[in-house]
Amino acid sequence: MSMQIVFLLVVIVINILIGTGIILACIYTGKRIEDNRLLNERMYLFSLPTSSDENLKILDVLIKEEVDRYQVYNFPMSDDLYINEDDQLKMLKEVLRKVMKKISPVYMNKLQYIYNKDIIEDIIYEKIRDSVLNYTVEINGSFRDDNKK
Repeated sequence: MSMQIVFLLVVIVINILIGTGIILACIYTGKRIEDNRLLNERMYLFSLPTSSDENLKILDVLIKEEVDRYQVYNFPMSDDLYINEDDQLKMLKEVLRKVMKKISPVYMNKLQYIYNKDIIEDIIYEKIRDSVLNYTVEINGSFRDDNKK
């Protein structure tokens, strides 16, 4: 009887080891699949035929389009237009929101591989801020002090 118990214990231990091995193999295979997916994604991003200059130009065009669109829909066509700080802040927020909404995940990933991933949104913000500031200076630069609101 004791021989049968030992045999059963050996079979149980072997099954446990085999089961553990299968579980570990599945975990390892799953990790390798995820690693391969990330590698393939990176290879795809870098295979897209655009340089970092072209990526920034695409971003600049997108920002310019949104700034222009905001101007048309939110500022009246007049010779005495003056943009105050509140108007400038509203414009900045709205253009930022629209640009971030329009950037595709693939494009954002590519920008994050070219630039520091942690500051790419800061780079986009600074570009938008500069664009809005340039427009404000363009409009307010010719505005006479006696016409200020």
